[in-house]
Amino acid sequence: MSAFVLIVHPPGAAARTEEVDQLLAPVAYLGPHGKSLWAEANLAIGALLFSVAPEAARERQPLLGGDGRYLLAADARLDDRAGLLRRLGPAAGVDEGATDSELLLAAYLAWGEACLDQILGDYAFAVFDRQNQGLFAATDPLGLNRLFYTRSRAGAFVIASQEAMVLALPGLDLTWDRFAVGCWLLASPHRELSLFEEIHVLACGQSLTWTPQRQRVARWWQPDPARKIRYAHRGEYLEHYLEVMRAAVGDRLRSATGVVASELSGGIDSGTVTALAAGLVAGQGRGLVAISAVYPAHAECDEGDRIRASGAWLGIDHELLDMSEVHAQSYPLGFGPRPESLHAVDDPWAERMLGIAVAHRADVVLNGMGGDEMLFGAPQWVYAERLLRGDLGAIRDLVRFAQRFRLRSPWQELDRRLLRPLAGMALGPILPALRARRAGAWLPPWVAPDDALRMRLAERLFSSEVPRYGRRSTQSVWDGLRRSQSLMVIDGYRMNAARVGVDVRNPFFDLRLASFVLAVPPDLWHREGMTKWLARHALRGLLPPTVCWALDDRDFSGVVERAWRDSADIIAEQLRGFEPGSIPLLREVDLWLPRACDTTRQGPNFEVPASYALALVLFSLRRQFRI
Repeated sequence: MSAFVLIVHPPGAAARTEEVDQLLAPVAYLGPHGKSLWAEANLAIGALLFSVAPEAARERQPLLGGDGRYLLAADARLDDRAGLLRRLGPAAGVDEGATDSELLLAAYLAWGEACLDQILGDYAFAVFDRQNQGLFAATDPLGLNRLFYTRSRAGAFVIASQEAMVLALPGLDLTWDRFAVGCWLLASPHRELSLFEEIHVLACGQSLTWTPQRQRVARWWQPDPARKIRYAHRGEYLEHYLEVMRAAVGDRLRSATGVVASELSGGIDSGTVTALAAGLVAGQGRGLVAISAVYPAHAECDEGDRIRASGAWLGIDHELLDMSEVHAQSYPLGFGPRPESLHAVDDPWAERMLGIAVAHRADVVLNGMGGDEMLFGAPQWVYAERLLRGDLGAIRDLVRFAQRFRLRSPWQELDRRLLRPLAGMALGPILPALRARRAGAWLPPWVAPDDALRMRLAERLFSSEVPRYGRRSTQSVWDGLRRSQSLMVIDGYRMNAARVGVDVRNPFFDLRLASFVLAVPPDLWHREGMTKWLARHALRGLLPPTVCWALDDRDFSGVVERAWRDSADIIAEQLRGFEPGSIPLLREVDLWLPRACDTTRQGPNFEVPASYALALVLFSLRRQFRI
């Protein structure tokens, strides 16, 4: 996870390295392998270097190409490097020893903006054309990496890979974006919005073409709803899924030390990643250590039995961390944001886990975040669509689903997951409007309906992202990917890891996997009363049966609710000295947090948005914004 910033002044103005150096300061920990500063005429570039790839020693930025015409700065980790090298051919002048940034520049020189169709991975980059004084920037399709840009008070164009660098601009006047803040408070941050109106975000397959005269933002990638993958036998889907997952995991094993750590819970997402990694490193002289959190003091959320079974089955090094008291004593105040970024959250679990990874000489950590978004979707649409096709087995599978997950009575589940979705299909586009009018039915108990209207919260909850698939079940997967909370968690996780020289990688956020999931029949993920049906069958023999077929997910909500109630008085005391409107944040947020504390104190009525409200207030106080 590197970092970079470019400043393009108006023609005639002189750029200085000191100005980009100042912007790099808030995230200096992202440069454990060096820092570079570059200035020429009206352009200044600063880069923090962090690479744990085998060719890391060659990393230099900015890179010059095209006989010195182009300058590239990037935060990039490319997949399928061998395939890219074949497509580039010998004329590109790069080989397998090239850095990811060098491959990226070679691709841009070969194909121009069309290079985006040729590369895979997690990346954000900017290319400056010294001849035309223009800039092209782009981000990966699934939003792992983002770019932030704005205009300085002096009229300079500034683009950076971390928002903290833009926030460090001298004299930048900021105004909270009400819609973006509202999305955050609903625990549904908008990936393509900053919390501030003056800062713009490039994310999720977007590109920016900029010149001093104009700028254009385009979405260079989005899934094709017409693309379908159909096989005659289910076994072919299993083989295809495993092929894609092995590629996603394998490409993320590249490491300078040759040692990789993998988080391992009792579920199948991290289990899939760890099991495939174990198979890939076997016989290659590389090391793998699994790291797991257990909660023996909280039986309702402890997965220790399954975790130990998976570790023994795989026969790999395995470290267990007892996190019972850490979470109970630290949450939620101990998970507050750092001043440089609302996403850079202190995390006691991450700190201890990363310490173990470093002790094993691992410089890469794999995890299973994104598995739920990619493989789950909304099962109610799957069952409803099956019934509409005349498949009466959907009723049987739904009853099994309710029984296995110990949900409400099968009849209640039939109403909730079958009859209501069918009614929703019949009502079609008018349903979101009907829901939006019933504000009290979906708002957290401390949010006033008038505030919700001003912040357009119904728009966030009930609008569906484009493109619209013909099937609601597939559309729900795409919406879940675009609105993923995991991406926000990953942002903070990667920042924490960079402080100790470790790169966190997420195989489930892989374009090849997303393209597969969105193209296969959606009922492959929900069959026989099981969730993630295809993934479970693919794991047979790779993980113990007690893990492959475990359906009773452990519940953390009780621990979280108790922690919130225990902290409510402390939070209220900290806020007591502030009158509504005195905290330099939106008036609504000033009022929401005390009401949230009152709600959690009264009983087990925990709402995740309370944590987001607290994070916003703490972030505002720590940065001391005057807005």
